[in-house]
Amino acid sequence: MIIEFVLEARLDARRLQSKNNLKQLGLAFHNYYDVYKQFPIGADVRPDGTAMHGWIIRLVPYLESSPLYSQINQKFPWDHPANSHLFKFKYPSLLSPNHLDQFTSEGFGLTHYLGNPNVLHRNTTTSFSEMTMGIAHNWLTGEISSGFQPFAYPFNWRDLKLPFNDGQGSYGSVNDSTKICLADGSVSTLSHKTDQKVVRQLAEAPPVAIDHAKALPSRVFRNSPTSNWTREFFLAEGENNTIKNSGEIGTTLHFDPHGQLDTADLYSSPDGNAAYTVDGKTRIDLDGIVEAFPEVRMLILNGTLLTDDAAAAIASCSRIETVVAHRIQISDAGRERLRKCPTLKWVMLTSGAQHTPMDMPNEWNTSSTNEF
Repeated sequence: MIIEFVLEARLDARRLQSKNNLKQLGLAFHNYYDVYKQFPIGADVRPDGTAMHGWIIRLVPYLESSPLYSQINQKFPWDHPANSHLFKFKYPSLLSPNHLDQFTSEGFGLTHYLGNPNVLHRNTTTSFSEMTMGIAHNWLTGEISSGFQPFAYPFNWRDLKLPFNDGQGSYGSVNDSTKICLADGSVSTLSHKTDQKVVRQLAEAPPVAIDHAKALPSRVFRNSPTSNWTREFFLAEGENNTIKNSGEIGTTLHFDPHGQLDTADLYSSPDGNAAYTVDGKTRIDLDGIVEAFPEVRMLILNGTLLTDDAAAAIASCSRIETVVAHRIQISDAGRERLRKCPTLKWVMLTSGAQHTPMDMPNEWNTSSTNEF
């Protein structure tokens, strides 16, 4: 009896946590709506088919205070090297305690909640006025049973249908039931006992998206309970931790499953001097990180120039593939250094422009430097 009581109490706690997650998502939807008078685009997909970002990313500023949204480069897709490292962590409010898997095999954090494809789909926004059956008879998001996807993946929607918990990625959680967040922000439980007409009415409630708008790519993600990717953040000396939401007060290092530094999102001192951690012991600017981790694959120079000095530091990296900078101001000698890096594939600007080392612009001014 005691064991049964404990198990039931744990199950109740998991149900409550998932319900609270859905309430938080519902509140985020409503706060977004208050600002923009519409729901977020389900997925921003370019004419060439490039999937940029989805509805969950647009809700991030309304889910919790964090620097994540300000760090995302909206000019590049979610899985572009300039962004992908940002999503290799778990987002607790998007994870249900009913499921063990929290990451993909690539290290991306998962979501256990997907959206209503009639409300959230490709390149279209919807509004309350289109919910002609009433917002209490429509839904925004719900808990799925399997087939989890990265929370940053743009195509995070799925049709609502019976049976629940079918093992094929349907909605569901425990005991053949699922929880959904209705458009009015309330949370409702659906189960195998729910009248099929009720489920069908929710699934078909206006607005109804055309098939092309809610079509899903064939991409499938392998899921895992854990991630071997790790992340370390170093607060910069002299910075105020209370303003951490700016996302620019320190250096963040992302290590791959082999323990090698994959991506360094670098802090630079406003006065141009060497930058250290708050204890003054560890150097966390470009020169310091490159010296400590010459194996780094990607460098993000936050708000700083890619100069001749930076090019010299980058040239010492053994497997550097990508450099992202705010601006470039470099001489022909510095440019040649980058061209001689055998592993360097891309030099990118936060504005969205990208070049290979060989086709970087060759327009020089009188001081034999180029800025773009």
